[in-house]
Amino acid sequence: ENLDTDVYCFVCDENAARIDYEPSSWRALARIVHDKQVPGNHNTCVTTFAGVVATELQKIIAGRNPEPRMQ
Repeated sequence: ENLDTDVYCFVCDENAARIDYEPSSWRALARIVHDKQVPGNHNTCVTTFAGVVATELQKIIAGRNPEPRMQ
């Protein structure tokens, strides 16, 4: 485990069955790996389907506890 953080892995439909895009590859490097399959291919998942990715990112951000602020 090298990363002291969670990793969020978004994989497009087109690559979801490919072993080289398997989110498990990250598990040796991060304490927790979350994976989410999104519609489209490598390009369209962040263009045509950007709203899907944005919604998932909003859920991630909303679910995180804010770090205490130094004053």
